[in-house]
Amino acid sequence: MENKLYQQFFESSPFAIVLLDINSGNCIKMNQSFKNLCSYTPEELSHLNFWNLFLDKNKKQFIEKLKSQKKISKIHTKLINKNLHKISITLSCFLLEEQENLVWMQLEENKEQQEHEIIYEDNKTLLEYIAIENSLKKTLNKIVNFAEKRNRNSICSILLLDKEKKHLFTASAPRLPEFYSSAINGIEIGDKIGSCGSAAFNKKE
Repeated sequence: MENKLYQQFFESSPFAIVLLDINSGNCIKMNQSFKNLCSYTPEELSHLNFWNLFLDKNKKQFIEKLKSQKKISKIHTKLINKNLHKISITLSCFLLEEQENLVWMQLEENKEQQEHEIIYEDNKTLLEYIAIENSLKKTLNKIVNFAEKRNRNSICSILLLDKEKKHLFTASAPRLPEFYSSAINGIEIGDKIGSCGSAAFNKKE
């Protein structure tokens, strides 16, 4: 009964958990959250050195520290998954008393920190782009691309208000259907004129 409950907890945990051979770096056991985080299949992970997932340059010092202290809590580092996405995580782990070459690791994704890092890098790239490319259209397209990259299931656009502050015109909508962009181009703003028209009219986001 206890083994069954343990297995249910292990598999359903929202945290990524892996049982690791600290010397070889082989992943012995892992839950679904860990597989999702890494984006590798179980078979791929079985042939992958766990330490190669991390960008931390002090891997050897980390292993030595773990062996001496037996337990490490809340180390902030970065993991690179199969899709080459850099993921900020908090890592906690402890060695098994009966088998000191085995270690349980829990990886928690730092989504807020990750979002801040993405925004910082996007802003840096955008400023560099503006300095090189003297085009409002291309700059706005770049902003839309960044927004869609952060929210992969979304399609974004930028509408600009005319000088009279009465109509919205499509400034950037690289992935919107042409018929839709044409339909909303020049739309008059109003309290109940769609989400964009209403937001512009009420001066709200």
